[in-house]
Amino acid sequence: MKNTLITLKYVDESNYKESIDYVLKGEITDEQLNEIAEHLEDGECIIAEEIGLPTPALQFAEKYDFPTEDDHVFTTIQEFQSGIPSAESLHTDLPPTDPNYTVDDFYTRIIESNGWDITREYERLGM
Repeated sequence: MKNTLITLKYVDESNYKESIDYVLKGEITDEQLNEIAEHLEDGECIIAEEIGLPTPALQFAEKYDFPTEDDHVFTTIQEFQSGIPSAESLHTDLPPTDPNYTVDDFYTRIIESNGWDITREYERLGM
């Protein structure tokens, strides 16, 4: 069985970037990707902490001045930046980053989120 590779990316207003490659356990489907796309902020963003994924902004903060007026709380799922990706393009033979975090967990947590708690994330990140 294959796994699913996504890239979590943080880009501030000045175009400074930080990313994390994350391998989900299992193969995502085109149907899941289509439904996920309906729940992303601006078609490509999440608050990673809310669905149990690492927040690249925290790695960003280790390298750059953070927070500044250029910063925000959203993480981009890079593969959605040019529209909905094909499931096959995300499949990989790499081992899962966390064997307990599956494609179904990722899918369900995004689908069941009722919007993103921006205020809570601002507070968590000390913004």
